[in-house]
Amino acid sequence: MPEGPEIRRAADSLEAAIKGKPLTHVWFAFPQLKPFESQLVGQTVTRIETRGKA
Repeated sequence: MPEGPEIRRAADSLEAAIKGKPLTHVWFAFPQLKPFESQLVGQTVTRIETRGKA
């Protein structure tokens, strides 16, 4: 499993690609999150935050 630095680099790359742009498609694998998909389309990503395993 990737550790902190690798996850941070991935998050930084994602943030550079999508920050400030509206979401055009949202998909969640978990059924309990499915109701939020339509609510998130059109919203703008302002930042991506990583969380440690510990």
